[in-house]
Amino acid sequence: MWERKWKVYVELLPHLKPVLNGIAAIDPFINFSLEKKIMEPYNKAKPLYIANANLHSTLVILRSATRYLHLSRRLALQIAETNPQKASVDPHAILRAANTVAELSTSCFF
Repeated sequence: MWERKWKVYVELLPHLKPVLNGIAAIDPFINFSLEKKIMEPYNKAKPLYIANANLHSTLVILRSATRYLHLSRRLALQIAETNPQKASVDPHAILRAANTVAELSTSCFF
């Protein structure tokens, strides 16, 4: 069985040499085409991808900072509502402030 396959390969080899030579001749054109169609767009897109990743990281940080500022201002207002010097303290205001404190402590900032 192997002898028969080997014989077929030996018979095809003279016919394949011109094909291989032709491929070797057009190889620079193939490399140029691959460079133009694949590598150039990749090289153009890579800095844009990096800039996009940096922008995403910045937005995540800014979103967290904004959330922290919002919660801290809300807590300050809720603490002002629960001032014991007032005539009557709303028990719901204390619960809202406690919820805000819990939200601040469980939120992942930065």
